[in-house]
Amino acid sequence: SDLREFIAADNGMLRVADKQLLPFASGYRRRNKLGVGFIPDAKCERFLNELMQPAMSAEDLELLQRWAGMALLIENVAQRLVILTGTAGGGKGTFIRLVSRIVGLSNIGSLRTNQLAERFEIGLLMDKTLLYGPDVPEDFLNRRGASTLKALTGGDPVSPELKHATHTETVFCSFNVIVSCNSHLKVHLEGDVGAWRRRLVIIQYNNVKPAKPIADFDKVLFDSEGPGILNWMLEGVEKLRADGWQLKLSPAQQARVDDLLLESDSLTVFVADCLRLDPKYVLTVNDCYESYVRYCQQRNWVPLNRNDFGSEIGEVVTAKLGLAQRHDVPDTTGKNQRGWKGVLCLP
Repeated sequence: SDLREFIAADNGMLRVADKQLLPFASGYRRRNKLGVGFIPDAKCERFLNELMQPAMSAEDLELLQRWAGMALLIENVAQRLVILTGTAGGGKGTFIRLVSRIVGLSNIGSLRTNQLAERFEIGLLMDKTLLYGPDVPEDFLNRRGASTLKALTGGDPVSPELKHATHTETVFCSFNVIVSCNSHLKVHLEGDVGAWRRRLVIIQYNNVKPAKPIADFDKVLFDSEGPGILNWMLEGVEKLRADGWQLKLSPAQQARVDDLLLESDSLTVFVADCLRLDPKYVLTVNDCYESYVRYCQQRNWVPLNRNDFGSEIGEVVTAKLGLAQRHDVPDTTGKNQRGWKGVLCLP
C-alpha cells in the first residue's frame, strides 16, 4: 500500500514527502526491502563524477535519474522499459549492478524473453520488483515472448501459472525493467508500433570508456557511497512526481526510439519509400535486396540477411502494393527469377 508515499529502506520506512524515517510496521504491507539504509546527508561524488557524468549527456542522466527513482517504488508508474546501449565497457553493467544492490538483490529477477511465453516463467517473477536483462543479444525483443513485456510493464492483468498450485489468481503486473546491450536491438512489432513507442526509453552511452577500469567498481561504490546513491535516486522520485509520474522524453530521446522501431520494421519502411507501381518496369528479388541493403546502410540500420529478406519481402509487397510475387521475372541475362512485374525501385 502507498507505494508512492513510503519506501522500505534497510533501516526503516522512509516517508517520501518529508524524508522522515519511521519504524517498520505491518500496516505498510511490504515484503520488498531495499538493500541500503537511508542517511539524510550522504553524498555520491565518485558515482556521479567517475561513473555517470563521463558516460552520457546531461539530458540522458536526468532521465536515467528519474527512472532510478521509479525503481525504488516497486511499481512501474510510468509504464516504461529502459534500454542502456552504446559504448562497450562504458559503465552500463556497473550502473545496473549498483541499482540492483540498492533495490536489494533479493528483489531482482532475470529477464528472459525467450521464456516469457513458457509455463511458470512469470510465476517465478511474482515476488520481484526489478527485472534485468544483462548484455542482451540483438534479437532479445524480437523473440516469441517479447510482446509479453508490454503486459508486464503496463499494469495489465496476468494470470501466472505456479508450480505445484491447483489454481491461479489474476494479478496486475507493473514490473520495472532495464536491459543493457552493445548491439542493435530489433523489436517484434506485430503491428503494435504505438504500444512499443509508449513503452521504450533508450539511454545512450556514447562517450569513450574509461582508460583504466576499476575492478568491481559497483561493489566499491556501494560500500563507500550506497546511502548517497540512494539519495540521488530519491531526488529522481521527486523529479518524477513533479512530472506527473511520467518519464518525459526530449525530441532527441524520442527520435532514438522512433529510429529503433523504424529499423525493426525496415522492410515495410523500405517498400513504402522506394517501391512504386509502374507497368514499364520489372524487379527481381535479388535486385530488390541490393537496393534494400543500400537503403539500410544510408540510415545506419542493420539489414536483414538475404534469406530472411527473401522469405518476408513477398508478403510486404503484396500488402503494400497488391502484387503477388511471381517466378517469371527476367534478370539482366534473360533468366527467369523471383520478383514482380510492374514495380519500379527508386534509387
